[in-house]
Amino acid sequence: MSSKRDARSSPSPSPAADRSSQKAIGFLLMKIIEELKREKRPLKLSDLEQRIGEKISTHTALLQQMTTNPKIKYDAGTRLYSYTSPYPHVKTQEDLLNLINQSDNGIAVSDDLTEVRPEVEQWINQFLRERKVRAIRKSNEQTKLKCKENPGQGRSGAGGGCPLYGNRCPNCMKLNGIRLFPRAEEVVESSKVDDDIKTLWKESKPASWDVVTRDLGVRLGPAVMPQREEAATGKRKRGGPENLLKGRKKIHNLHILDKLDPSSQLNGS
Repeated sequence: MSSKRDARSSPSPSPAADRSSQKAIGFLLMKIIEELKREKRPLKLSDLEQRIGEKISTHTALLQQMTTNPKIKYDAGTRLYSYTSPYPHVKTQEDLLNLINQSDNGIAVSDDLTEVRPEVEQWINQFLRERKVRAIRKSNEQTKLKCKENPGQGRSGAGGGCPLYGNRCPNCMKLNGIRLFPRAEEVVESSKVDDDIKTLWKESKPASWDVVTRDLGVRLGPAVMPQREEAATGKRKRGGPENLLKGRKKIHNLHILDKLDPSSQLNGS
């Protein structure tokens, strides 16, 4: 009876502990994938354990992640693990363009993509020059590149710096932080935006939280941002602004973003 009582009364892991455990698993999984890529040959579980310094064989959650990860191939016959590209079908420039055009949320330019073939970066730059795809670059990544031509921050898909679709300086030629998207319908792509609208877009500032929540019809009570109470108790209340729009789907209106920013215009298009 006492053992049943103890089992019932044992505390369940807190959400914070669960998140911490998931982060640890994600970090170990990333190290395993890096080792498999570096080795370029199948490895035993014991070899992986030695390389990352962790006991994988007793880590049930990590083993499960390894069997379902698209970058890890497991051969049950030989009991060996190897790296497999998530883009095995990309063999030609047309394959890459089809991959981008069929994507719903865009394709991030990552090492996994550029390492498929030596020509991939060349293909992507050609797509951008010929405007066969749409693209955005994370503003923080653009800042790290230290553009030689236009170092200021902007509102464009390029996040400041050289226009993605034009001639780029050597620093901006790097594809860091770029995500590729299909083109919009031709009627949208061929449309133009007046200069005064472009100027208005460039000079506009993001709305404050008060304005956003008012327009959404959301009332922020004292429990939303109780900084003083949190400082006194050391406990953080849930339901703050960072959770207000949790789960929302990001929408990239690339055709609008590109047309509104003067820096992304080529030949007046």
